[in-house]
Amino acid sequence: MEILEKLFADRTCTGLAILDRRGQTIFLNEFFRKYLKTNLQENLLSPPLEKIVLNPQAEESISGYITLGSIDSKENISFKGLILYSGEHIYIVIEPDSKNEKRVSAKLASLLQENTNLRRELIKKQKITESQLKTISEINEEKNKFIGFAAHDLRNPIGLTVSYADMLLTEPSCETHPEVKEMIEEIYKQGEFSLRLINDLLDISKIESGTLALQPEKVYYKEFVDQVISQMGLFTRHKNLTLFHSSELSKVLNVEIDPDRYSQVLQNLITNAINYSESNTVIRIKSFSEDGFICTSIIDTGPGIPSDKASEIFEPFCISGVSPGHKYKSTGLGLTIVKKIVAAHKGNINVKNEEGSGACFTILLPIDPQSLNEDMFGVK
Repeated sequence: MEILEKLFADRTCTGLAILDRRGQTIFLNEFFRKYLKTNLQENLLSPPLEKIVLNPQAEESISGYITLGSIDSKENISFKGLILYSGEHIYIVIEPDSKNEKRVSAKLASLLQENTNLRRELIKKQKITESQLKTISEINEEKNKFIGFAAHDLRNPIGLTVSYADMLLTEPSCETHPEVKEMIEEIYKQGEFSLRLINDLLDISKIESGTLALQPEKVYYKEFVDQVISQMGLFTRHKNLTLFHSSELSKVLNVEIDPDRYSQVLQNLITNAINYSESNTVIRIKSFSEDGFICTSIIDTGPGIPSDKASEIFEPFCISGVSPGHKYKSTGLGLTIVKKIVAAHKGNINVKNEEGSGACFTILLPIDPQSLNEDMFGVK
């Protein structure tokens, strides 16, 4: 019996069942099991189990059709079968009937055709999707070109308006006409905001079109940060703020960055800190190294970023939604540009926030970035 079990265990076209004289199943090979709904006792439909067990000619063989309840179909399946009696055991051997083979073949052919049709439909949809993506890409490219041209054409006249407003504010007559001075100040303020928005739109269009390339240079990092902080000092006076830089970095630590673009990153973050910090406080800037990165944290004393905005603060046109008491008007693009420029330097930026206690933005810049201009922004 063990030899038979080994011979038939993995057969894919012949089934073997071994029963005792009471009709209890001793062994079923894989082929036999896959055609049963539950077990042999319940699903041996023809001949019935009782006829096999109680057959008066128990020492002879019975051949003919054996019908099983199928697990794969609502219909029962008939096989050519042979029942053998040997001592205390009953052996049932089955193999597919030619009619059954035709039915299975027809079902298989139907399934194959259905699969072919589905593949064709999928390929068709993929082609449509590729065409749609190409169209979207072309529209996006045209959009970037339009923004670039429009912003460039608007920048000069708005820049002149801001310059003229600045000149008028220095005229002595402004002091004697407070209402006129107030209007000119509003013109200057709105013009300055428009210039910031135009410059941000130009940067975004360059980034998305892949035309903004870095010009990396070796710089002494601590000295570089100190220079940017010194330049920003002028903008702290109206709120009596202090910019305090503590650094754990060596003075001779050299890094490769694009000085103009990295200055833009630091200036944007420090400007935000100035705008949102409470008057007469200290904005802390920390530089240190950690796990192969140069880290720079800018910590303000403002109201912080609401928890529902923290995860999307770097998305385009996201406004933090801080207290209306803060009059700073944001374009909603600054932090998006910051993140893209930092990513171009193979770095990262994150924000930690405790609402009501200020926000801490941290830049992580690799000490030895490779190929700064390679796959800079990942967008075209």
